[in-house]
Amino acid sequence: METQVNWNEALDNGEFIKLEDGKPTSIVITNWSLIKTEKDFNGKKEEKVEFRSNVTELNGTPAEKQFNTVSNRLKAKLKDVLINKDPLSKVHIKVTKVGDKYNTNYLVEELNQVVNDQQQV
Repeated sequence: METQVNWNEALDNGEFIKLEDGKPTSIVITNWSLIKTEKDFNGKKEEKVEFRSNVTELNGTPAEKQFNTVSNRLKAKLKDVLINKDPLSKVHIKVTKVGDKYNTNYLVEELNQVVNDQQQV
């Protein structure tokens, strides 16, 4: 069976958000948590704390995706924005990844507050 799709559907990269170097990504997240988990890095299992969240909007388009990371640098930036917020609330943020591998840094900025699915200016 074949189904015609639009460009956004054709370029969709699955259920997870992938940050591109130097390109700001605007997302609305909710239901975030920190989970201690075991991850496989270079063939070796390590215990890590993973930030997990649901994404309801990606670059202005409704979405049903996940935004997860074990990066301590990114978690520290997210903490600055999310520390006093309810994990079930919706928060609109812009995340920019700069660099790669061991030189990766992140910029995280809160955008308009989201209240009851309506953005406030």
